[in-house]
Amino acid sequence: MASVTEELRKYITPETIQKLSAQVDANEEGTAKAVSALLPLMLGGLARNVERGGAANLSKAIERDHDGAVLDQIGDLFTGKTGMGNLASGRTLDSSGILGHLFGDRQQSVQQGISQATNLNVGQVTNLMSLLAPVVMGALGRAKKRDNLDQEQLAKLVKREQQDLETQVPETQEGSLSKWLDSNQDGKVNLSDDIAKVGMALGAAMLFGRKK
Repeated sequence: MASVTEELRKYITPETIQKLSAQVDANEEGTAKAVSALLPLMLGGLARNVERGGAANLSKAIERDHDGAVLDQIGDLFTGKTGMGNLASGRTLDSSGILGHLFGDRQQSVQQGISQATNLNVGQVTNLMSLLAPVVMGALGRAKKRDNLDQEQLAKLVKREQQDLETQVPETQEGSLSKWLDSNQDGKVNLSDDIAKVGMALGAAMLFGRKK
């Protein structure tokens, strides 16, 4: 079965980090840290949606808007070029809609937590999230298309991706990414110290196949 993580590794390279940092006007080190945190958090957001009964909507959205074609134009996306075929006219690049589904009312908290952990400002983090969101959906869409996954198989893939990442990093033993993203408990969740830290550790395992 196709792997979303492996698909993302093909495209999130040092060269694309350089392009992303230029696009959001941030230093490369901070950009790399933010990307390392955001990608697994986005996968955690997908798992969260599946766990809350959103598998059918996710499958329909993938079939309708995210066939993976955006990955073939990732260079243009990451450099802010226009003229990306018919992608820009559809929902493929609707980052605000994608992020709303991924994080819900936790989006602002995620932005602030990543900002605190990386020293990027919130605006830079927000721009990174907007650029990465269609890529994550595109990678999932390509995996779905390649293996002809139905709704149930797609849900299993999302959960497996999350679990595989979490087993590589000890910090996640006390809870999963999807649970952290869904938790509001007493409103005192320290995203900078907890979610963002774990996200970056997961991102190192995700992108480079090793703990960081």
